[in-house]
Amino acid sequence: MRLLADQLGRVHVDDGDVTLLDEATQNARIALWHVIARSNGALQRPTEGNECSFFTVVTDAEWQRLMESGELPREHAYECGMPADHPGPHVTFIYEAMGTFQGWWLRWRGRERELVIHPYCGETQRGLDPDGLDDTNCLLFQGHPCPHRF
Repeated sequence: MRLLADQLGRVHVDDGDVTLLDEATQNARIALWHVIARSNGALQRPTEGNECSFFTVVTDAEWQRLMESGELPREHAYECGMPADHPGPHVTFIYEAMGTFQGWWLRWRGRERELVIHPYCGETQRGLDPDGLDDTNCLLFQGHPCPHRF
């Protein structure tokens, strides 16, 4: 990337070129994430607080399986939703299984990966509104091995 930036600094580029270059570098970064995720699953990012630093990408084969339920937007990367130093595999929410109170989740540990459907946790943090309009649901799956995430 640094070599590309050095080379581009020597030529004139207009706004349209910048847009194309931005898309190309984003696609290259996503392709690199796919390679790393398939080889060892060890994608990490800096975090603040008590968040797990691991993230992953959904492979083309996994996405094909998910698309059996309809067309959905695909994220570039999916972050582990568990706290730092959590027990067990990393887990990320992909999307809601249509018409159910369940979600598609991707679990991974190293190269081992599994798409699963889990019901949502169901635990609710009560807000100040007596009608419950500001209540917050736990963002994890039922039976998660760590504190609730609201």
